[in-house]
Amino acid sequence: MTAGSGCSCSFRLKAKEKVLVQLYLHMCGPDDGGFPFEVTQKGLSDHLGLRRSHVAVALQELVKDGMVEVAKGHVEGAQRRQNAYCITAGGLDAAKALCERLFEVEVSFESSEGTSTVKVSELVNSRRANLTSVIIQLERGGPVRDEITIMTKPEKKLISVFCPTCKKQIEVDNVFFEEEVGFDCPGCGRPYRIVPALKAEEVPARATRSRQSAWVAVALAAVAVLALVFAPASVCLSTIIVIGAVGGIVVWLLTRERIMAKPKPRTRTSAVLGTVIVSPFLLILWHMTVATVDPYETAVVLVPMLAAAAAGYLGVVFLLPDFRGDYLLSAGLVMIMVAAATMFVVEFGWIDVGMALAVGISGAVIAVLSTFHPIDRDAKMLDGGASTGAFLLLLAGVVLVPGSEEMTDLMASGSVALLGAILVGMRAARELTGAKDISSHLLASVPLTVAASLLALGVLLVDGGAALAGAVELAAAAPFGYFGLKQVLNKDWPYRVPLVTVFLAVIALALTAGLLT
Repeated sequence: MTAGSGCSCSFRLKAKEKVLVQLYLHMCGPDDGGFPFEVTQKGLSDHLGLRRSHVAVALQELVKDGMVEVAKGHVEGAQRRQNAYCITAGGLDAAKALCERLFEVEVSFESSEGTSTVKVSELVNSRRANLTSVIIQLERGGPVRDEITIMTKPEKKLISVFCPTCKKQIEVDNVFFEEEVGFDCPGCGRPYRIVPALKAEEVPARATRSRQSAWVAVALAAVAVLALVFAPASVCLSTIIVIGAVGGIVVWLLTRERIMAKPKPRTRTSAVLGTVIVSPFLLILWHMTVATVDPYETAVVLVPMLAAAAAGYLGVVFLLPDFRGDYLLSAGLVMIMVAAATMFVVEFGWIDVGMALAVGISGAVIAVLSTFHPIDRDAKMLDGGASTGAFLLLLAGVVLVPGSEEMTDLMASGSVALLGAILVGMRAARELTGAKDISSHLLASVPLTVAASLLALGVLLVDGGAALAGAVELAAAAPFGYFGLKQVLNKDWPYRVPLVTVFLAVIALALTAGLLT
């Protein structure tokens, strides 16, 4: 960056320096849940006048340097959750130093009163132009101009603006219709600000009271039904359905006249409530149709599990804070898989079918909380594999080995444990090697492994006299084999062939043990 004294001199910042300044000006934390549009890739591109590809490269460099971290959450003006970028402590120091240098630059400022020489800090502090706009205008050359304010109705629409400086008509998409929004003319960089002339009507107190009454009614109905179900007196399923239907009608009557409010940012509380809101009714149906739910026995098993999960999370927070999301995702998935396994093995240690739904819901809540921490795609896939591996190790240690009566049973249990250890090891290998594409090798090895398994199963069925079932398995193996060979026999074969070999060896060991049994 270069600057002269007493005049506006052309200077240029690197793309990642511009991004760092913008993130500093719109600073937010990764745990905020809601983020401004300016800290997304598109927002950075729009406000800085950079291509999306240049912004993406700049963000990758900043993340690699530890100056920026990625978070996922609700973004203003967007319906779906998006990636947002938050400045770290290291990035904050670098951004402050950069801004301090920028504030000392003297520029030519053009206003209705004429042209004068001022420091950038004076322009920014007097709110005649924001720092991002000053950087863009100086980079294009010429004097810095003050900000033009546009009044508009609070609605989403394209706004047509005539720029008096470059004599061009520009169109701006007014996305945020209840806030002030700044943008710069793409031709000359002159700053503009959209200010809503009217504010959208606030939700009346009556609607707020209606929603509160509705939630109270739902909570009371759930408590009453649970009391009836778990009381000694028997209640038939039709009674439960009638009570649920009446509760739904009451909720609809209480909320049908409310005015829709502006969507609130997704928070941990709202995410957890959204996950468990129907839990009481699911537990009731489970109790009536699948297995008896004993609240005391369920609490005796579930509370220590949740306490252990919480203790593990605290350990991760203090020792490995970057892996908070990975831990929550893995722990939640393991609990869900354990709950699902009780449908086949009846009892998974102390967990029986009656407790399964409560364990599964708890696991879902923990997994949902992981979405508030940034996890890249490769890590997510490997976390899923590691969760499966941990589940297989638990299955072998808690169910299979204690139930083994012969050596062949122990061989089968060992093969399951070996597969679990491999999957867990692949997640550890990512951190030890720093490779970011291990999940692609894992996924690519699955089709061929499935094809070989179906082929072996088909041959065994045909040999056992079940020709039709065997033919179906053999036919199913063909597409998996074709797709799997294309995925494995390519430039990445040194990584994928060994994986397929190991997986097939484990499956062969399990099949051999089963045949000997």
